[in-house]
Amino acid sequence: MWSYITENISNGIRLLSVGLIPVVLVGYLVQECSRSIRQWLIACLGRTGFTYLTMPGVVIHELSHWCFCLIFQHKIVQVKLFAPQNDGTLGMVLHSYDSRNIFHRIGNFFIGSAPVWGGLLTMCIISRILLPESLFSGVPAAQIAEFFSTSLWSCWQSWLWFYLMLAIAAHISLSKADLRCAADGIGFLIMLPILLCVVLGWIGDWEEALISAVRLLLWQLLIYSAIPVICGGIIVRLGRILSRQQ
Repeated sequence: MWSYITENISNGIRLLSVGLIPVVLVGYLVQECSRSIRQWLIACLGRTGFTYLTMPGVVIHELSHWCFCLIFQHKIVQVKLFAPQNDGTLGMVLHSYDSRNIFHRIGNFFIGSAPVWGGLLTMCIISRILLPESLFSGVPAAQIAEFFSTSLWSCWQSWLWFYLMLAIAAHISLSKADLRCAADGIGFLIMLPILLCVVLGWIGDWEEALISAVRLLLWQLLIYSAIPVICGGIIVRLGRILSRQQ
């Protein structure tokens, strides 16, 4: 009995290390790079220009909160997909939940961090729709060469893709309220894989299938959305450092 418990607690910790921790790290990197892109766009466009020209990103940000509220059965009080306020608020999703309900509390993590996952998923979908299929197949060197080719950027779809990527990436960053909401649910989320492994350990190697699915999801997010956002953030920061040195 004791060996069963310790073995499955170990499996739960492994599931956390392969699943939750990489997800949180990717989310953190995307968050930081999104802030850099946001600050750069505000410097280029001004606060008012940034607010209205990146409206699609605000809508995706709030829709992501709304969708996860529905998934985790929170009561939605008010939704404003785009409503700029003098205090800098651009939109909001107000929701309530039962603090005694563990499912609701776990949902707080996903609801709070929803703009990261909803934004990355939307970027994946838009990339698949607007960019040619050849960019998603073949060897990486050929894909990079095609991305920088003049033929790709002679199409309006590529420029629409570029605009939407900037607009969405600028609003992937989380507000203080979003971070508080996510922090409320992360403790329950950490305990969940360990409890599942202990309770369901007798079924078999189901955790291996789950780990493989999480790895595949992470790979897709990294290729199609997280890497462009992270690279964009790094380029913006390097540009600022070089401009200061000059």
